[in-house]
Amino acid sequence: MLLILFVIATVAAVRFLTSSVARDGWGPAALFGLLLVAGAISLVWRSTRNFRRALSRLRS
Repeated sequence: MLLILFVIATVAAVRFLTSSVARDGWGPAALFGLLLVAGAISLVWRSTRNFRRALSRLRS
């Protein structure tokens, strides 16, 4: 489920980024798109790490 949400968020952020760069160049909207992509990657990375940590605690 988390992977599906990550893919949806990343695709939406990349589409927003590419459309804003094509329309306006590297302006504030493009930087906002980059921040969205970075935030989505960071959130999934942290959630995956916490999930693996929780699984290892359950196993031991």
